[in-house]
Amino acid sequence: MLANLLLSSLALACVSMSAAFPMREGSIEERWIEVIEQYELPADPQWAETVKSVGSKFGPRSEPEGRGGGSKSRDSSSDGVKRPGGLVGRGAGDPLSRFREATGSVQLYEEFRARIEKAGDNDRSRDSIHASIEREVDRIVKSAKADRKLVVVRAWDGIKRESVCFVLGERQSALSGKCKAGTVLAVETAASNCADHAQANGRPTLVEAKLRPMPSEFLRCAAGAADLTALSFGMIDCPSDWAGVVTKSEKVGSGELTVSFELPPGVQLEPGLPWSCEFKLMELDSAGLPAREVPFSGPSRAVCVSTRRKPDSTG
Repeated sequence: MLANLLLSSLALACVSMSAAFPMREGSIEERWIEVIEQYELPADPQWAETVKSVGSKFGPRSEPEGRGGGSKSRDSSSDGVKRPGGLVGRGAGDPLSRFREATGSVQLYEEFRARIEKAGDNDRSRDSIHASIEREVDRIVKSAKADRKLVVVRAWDGIKRESVCFVLGERQSALSGKCKAGTVLAVETAASNCADHAQANGRPTLVEAKLRPMPSEFLRCAAGAADLTALSFGMIDCPSDWAGVVTKSEKVGSGELTVSFELPPGVQLEPGLPWSCEFKLMELDSAGLPAREVPFSGPSRAVCVSTRRKPDSTG
């Protein structure tokens, strides 16, 4: 009987989150930062929930031509987008706007919009672009079980004199490559989106980073907050009997287990900030002691990525 979980190995990491969160979708904030360090988290815990929401918000796809007695089962582009329902049978009928609403995309949205404007009144070209939009939505939705690695960047804002934190997704590898420890960058920040960044929507992230001459008013981290440079990501020893909680699915025969953890007592990390742990699933005997390891499919890790505001943004 699975009564509890015990950990055999553990890796924890912690970082302060940006005091600028939450940010409105599409809003851009400019900052000057000095990068302190970056750390990779093995998987985005909110990815599956986000992409399932994308499919729900985007709604039904267009039906292929020829269904229903060989006649066209959808309107042509030029007519369909002019009426409610349109090509996709829901809302305003504009796949591009619904793509933006469902994903929060800025970059891909603009690319699709430019293609549609170039297509003009050419129905075949517009249909092809609409199909591309739907394929992109399908690609996102079908990746629900994929592991999306995250890069957490801890930095110092030398103008506002505060610690900041940004989360980068797999499509932002070029940006994470610029975030070398000690580098001063002029950056643009915004809320993340799954389409452009391959991470869950709504986290503080970077959308641009450039090397420029440092402003004279910029205060280096070591001069303004030496305690920040003393902190670092890495392994932390935790009690060997640190237990998580197992919840079994109520669906008969599914065998699906959900595991969750709270930070163990005595660990000097602020609850709710980013961390990850590796664990083993153990069967307990009648005395509540671990008897044997239970094999299972799925990831053997739990990941926490917080986006809450930190009350003290300077330490």
